[in-house]
Amino acid sequence: MKKFYAIAAAAFMAASAFAQDGAPLYITGGAIDESEGAVSPWGVSNWNPEDPAELTFADGKYTGEFKGITMFKISTAKGSWDAFNGGAYGCKYGDEPGVAVALEAGYSDNIVCPWPGDYKIEVAGDLKTITLTTETPNPNPGGATEVFLRGEMNGWGSPEEWKMTYVDGTYYFNCTGEQVILAGQIFKIGDAAWAKVNYGVEEGAVVIQDDAAIWVSNGKDAKFEADWKGGVKFTIQEDGTALAEFSSTAVEIPESGIADVVVSDEAPVYFNLQGVRVANAENGLYIVKQGSKVSKVLVK
Repeated sequence: MKKFYAIAAAAFMAASAFAQDGAPLYITGGAIDESEGAVSPWGVSNWNPEDPAELTFADGKYTGEFKGITMFKISTAKGSWDAFNGGAYGCKYGDEPGVAVALEAGYSDNIVCPWPGDYKIEVAGDLKTITLTTETPNPNPGGATEVFLRGEMNGWGSPEEWKMTYVDGTYYFNCTGEQVILAGQIFKIGDAAWAKVNYGVEEGAVVIQDDAAIWVSNGKDAKFEADWKGGVKFTIQEDGTALAEFSSTAVEIPESGIADVVVSDEAPVYFNLQGVRVANAENGLYIVKQGSKVSKVLVK
């Protein structure tokens, strides 16, 4: 009998992480318009765990309708961020609205909407699934996320003239006219809502022209030591990092979805993952530049 009770207790503890059904479920997050003085569509301050909105519980599920959202977090607790994150549930939702996606207890990242817009959020009463539905049209149907160079040079906006061109897995951009990023100006690479794409550099890193470097999701602001008025190629890798090469001159942007394969007689040049050139590459992962081709190579 004692063994039975022990098994039953263990089963109860495992299920208790999802046992909610009616207890408060809180939500806070980010709006499309994050400019100073903007009125939050949440009715509370954006990203405020002490005063979040609360989803309504009825008919065995939690629901809420919110205007102009990009990403959010849900939690069974409110107060400090430690308390909110301690009770958080989340998932990687994906790009298709209307799908019930499994929730994970203790999920630390934000839940990102398929695209910015007005959403109805439904969470199962046992906190096992979440469904996002919207009547906001997909701003870029069938295409890649629109990505921009964003920083002090354009007021951290996402104007059309700073939009990158997507071709076959890589984003390209060339400065034209008066476009320039001055030495010391900080910037990042991201989409218009900082939702799907938000890339920066490691702490203290400076972008070096004509070198390749690894950029990281939600990284720090980047900057140049000298004025930059060239071109860039930016590719998001399978591991979530991105490979960026800022050239002092314009880069060639393929006209079709298939880039030409270029075979170069130039000797390969090795860089570590911080973008620093390495004379003698030994065991480890390196960025290799040979002619116009850049790739990651494991040296053994």
